[in-house]
Amino acid sequence: MISYLRAVENLVDKPIYGRGVKTFLEGGIISYVDLTLDAWRKYQVKDTNTEVVVMPLLHLALNIQKWNQADQVIKESAFCSCQYFKEFGTCKHIVAVCASLEQEFIQPKNTKAGKQEIQNSLDTLFRLNDDKQQREWLNKFYQYFERSRYNLFPWISQVVRATSGDTDRQIFTEFWFGLREITKTATLDFDQEKKLINLITDSLITGSSVWYEFWLEIFPSLHPHNLVKVITSLWFQGYTLKHDFQDDLTYYIQNSKASSNGTLHNLSENILTELEQYPNSEKLKVEFALQVKDKDWLEKNMRNLDPLNLINMAINFPDLLESIELALTGILKVWSDFLTPQGTDELVEVMKTWRNKLGDTMEYQEMKHYLKQSYPKRKKLWSEL
Repeated sequence: MISYLRAVENLVDKPIYGRGVKTFLEGGIISYVDLTLDAWRKYQVKDTNTEVVVMPLLHLALNIQKWNQADQVIKESAFCSCQYFKEFGTCKHIVAVCASLEQEFIQPKNTKAGKQEIQNSLDTLFRLNDDKQQREWLNKFYQYFERSRYNLFPWISQVVRATSGDTDRQIFTEFWFGLREITKTATLDFDQEKKLINLITDSLITGSSVWYEFWLEIFPSLHPHNLVKVITSLWFQGYTLKHDFQDDLTYYIQNSKASSNGTLHNLSENILTELEQYPNSEKLKVEFALQVKDKDWLEKNMRNLDPLNLINMAINFPDLLESIELALTGILKVWSDFLTPQGTDELVEVMKTWRNKLGDTMEYQEMKHYLKQSYPKRKKLWSEL
């Protein structure tokens, strides 16, 4: 006979499986409706939030010859509205629905004693599995800091995926507490603390905001040199991470920069220096300075910024509008001296952006007048401006 639980167990890590069954056992299945399409149901599952799960009834929809492919059907067809499902696939809410279907159609349920026995055995099994799993994770983190060579992958991605849904850190409490103690101990030794750089960045590659919030509590304990390396690495990888941490990092850097604490006062400046070691460093530094609104650095490097970056700088620092427009005018005059037919489009884009974002200023009008005198026959240029 087909088994919903055995099928879904093949798709998720043990902690997710355990949490899903626990959600079912605690009455998380609120209701369901049979959809118009035969052998499909829509469930409401209550956990931290109420989520919608759409699930095929495998024992009706699948030919008996395909029962051994039940896990693949769940992976391809089941849907949940939760964030975890969007990022990682099969979630605890789908597991909860599978447990409900298992009890409804598959498991013997003719007596209360039989149902209670199933419930008790499952509850005990998953509680023990959770505790054991958390202790195994903590031991691996401990070994990572204690050994000179210890590979983070592939186990780190498994841990991060399993815990990323624990948004309030109330499920894996033993794990979070233990990891905090291990990392705090590591910050007391400079060599061990350097290992935190890879651990933090690697965990955030596959993780979610719960991991960022966890590491944020560790940041103040890091040596300033290592803190700069961590934040720079995260910034560089920001566009490839599951969760875009750049807004969070911007808030942290800006607040640190405003601090009177000497170790944090120059955080932005030190990150800009560290970015010089990365590919496309000049582009990265400009993007970083604009994002964190590092006025001092931008003002010093104004002559090296391209026109669109200068316009964005003027939006952030209106008190520098006059000097920025002078720099912008200087760059565009040089451009126009070497203007080719192909370059007209880029010049038009900059002029339009200037007018739309900074207004029809006196400097803009003077630049427009200069172009008209220099290129009176460029009809395309004037029609678009």
